[in-house]
Formats: sequence, structure tokens, C-alpha cells
Amino acid sequence: MKKIFLDKYNTQEKAEEYAIMAWPVLNQSSYSKPFYNFVKKIVLTNLKKIGDNKPLCIDIGFGSGKILFDMHASKGCQKIVGIEQSPAMLEITKSILLKKLPVKIGSNTIDGLGLKNISLKIGEIQLLDLKTESCGFVVCINVLDRIPDTKRGIFELCRILKKEGVLIVATAFDYEELVTPPEQRLSSTQIENEFKKNSCFVIKKHKTSLTKKLVKKEIRYNEHIFVVKNLTKIHFKLKSKISLCHLKKLTIRPKKKPLTK
Repeated sequence: MKKIFLDKYNTQEKAEEYAIMAWPVLNQSSYSKPFYNFVKKIVLTNLKKIGDNKPLCIDIGFGSGKILFDMHASKGCQKIVGIEQSPAMLEITKSILLKKLPVKIGSNTIDGLGLKNISLKIGEIQLLDLKTESCGFVVCINVLDRIPDTKRGIFELCRILKKEGVLIVATAFDYEELVTPPEQRLSSTQIENEFKKNSCFVIKKHKTSLTKKLVKKEIRYNEHIFVVKNLTKIHFKLKSKISLCHLKKLTIRPKKKPLTK
């Protein structure tokens, strides 16, 4: 299987850049704050809706770990697992979230949080080392537009999601040209259809616009956040009822009129 990430995503410099963008103590970026707050609200609102039955919560492509921290602070998860493709990013995030010692990031220092009930590991969305239907709440932010096989990524997300489980997926559709081939660069509608093929259904879709400042110009693009639910059980029940009704219609025959003399 083709590797998901380019070398530039696995450098110490890039990992430090992501960490600086995410954590308020280090933050030097303006465009990431509104988007992060928007995603945070959607994630925590849907996690709260699950209620007292605390799920196993997964963050795939957790990056700087800010969403992991927010899920932990909400106390809405039985256990939290973070999966990240970049070893450099994983080491920085592990130092911030799990250790209590001061962490040096670039020219800045942040105190480690020493959190418990969080497990971090290396993994790829195209081949997740998680059991089928094992996760009640899954978050995947800006990963689908950075992998070679988007459809395979969607399949894996739906595979690990429990029946009635909730999945939050954000994608900016700014596909990495050197990673994602043209036939895998799916539109919003195509992504929804892929979820349906795997018995996962988009129950809500949010849209926001972002402006990314580059060296010589600004790029404005749309970001979509999908709230997805595994409705396999409901879907199949509905399907069977329709089939049963259809069958009854076929088997019911009109009464024969009595013969008249």
C-alpha cells in the first residue's frame, strides 16, 4: 500500500509549526483559531448528545492533539485513542499531553499536562489497527484530502464505527496533488455517497470559509464538516419492512367473484 504522507509532513519543523498553531500559549497564527473553535463546538456538542453511555473516542490524524485535550476535558469518553501518521508529530503531542515536564517547541516552552486515559499510537487511516464496530465516537479532521485512497479511508472510518456511533469528518477539498490521484479527489456529494455505500449516513453538514495566508498571496477555500452516523441496524430494518410490504402486495390476490347462474 502506498504511504500516506509526504516527507514534509514528518519533519520536526512541520510538527512544531502545527503545535504552535494549535496551543494558545504558543499561538502565532490567526487563520486557525476560528476554524478550530468551529470544529471544537461541533465535536463536543455531538459527544454530549451520546449521554451517559461513554464511548471509546478515537481521533484519527490528531496532529497537535488539541481535540484530544478537549474530549478529555469534556469527560464524555470512556477512553481516548489518538492515531497519527507522523512520528515527529506524535512525539511532540505525547510530550504536551502525557508528560508533566516542560516541553520546548521551537523557541517556546509549554508545560506538559500529564493527562491520563489517553493512548497515542502511529497508524494510517487506510489500514486502521482497530476492531470492526469498536468505536462509538470518531473524529477525523483534514485527513481524507491528504491520502492516496480517499474511498478506502471512508471505508475504514465506517468499518470501525459502532452501530449508532457518531463520526465527525472535516475536509477542505484542497487535495495534495502529489499524494491523492485525480480519481480519488472526491467532491462533497461524492463523499456523502461513499458513506452511504458503507451504511453510514450524513445527518448534518456544516460549511465554513477560511483564508490561508501564504508568502505572496491569500488563498480562500471552503471547509466542510460532516456529522455521520452508522445506521446499519436501522437501515436494514427499514429495508426488510419494505421488502415484506412488497412481498405482501405480490402474494395478495383479489377475491374471485362468485359464479352467477
